[in-house]
Amino acid sequence: MAIYLDTCVIVAALTREPETDAALSFLSRTANEILVLSEWVATEFSCAISMKNRSQQLEKADRQRVLDLFAEIRKSLQFVNITQDHFTATAKFADESANGLRAGDALHLAIVSVLGLTLCTFDRKFIASARALRIETLLP
Repeated sequence: MAIYLDTCVIVAALTREPETDAALSFLSRTANEILVLSEWVATEFSCAISMKNRSQQLEKADRQRVLDLFAEIRKSLQFVNITQDHFTATAKFADESANGLRAGDALHLAIVSVLGLTLCTFDRKFIASARALRIETLLP
């Protein structure tokens, strides 16, 4: 099974969050799985780390350490390129107003849907939206 990691899983694994222990445990249990990210996850990750730094949840030196660690673990994960098909699916998912998806989450779901991946996230509302679209999910 190929698992697409939502940004919140990576943030929890590399910084102190309420879900850190669950994220680390999940990642250790999935050592033989194909773990997938997109450049959108990398973008959101950088934004999350910068926000933690601005809000003083993460010192400047720790911010750089976390970014360096992310750069290192990227090498062991599979990255997917975002294509026109993903943006087409993103627009379709976003058009379905009942699901209330933000553009970034719709893009994640489009990537997962187009590539037939399983979404891994801590965000229960996101899981509900994914399941409504018949996208396979798992909670770490």
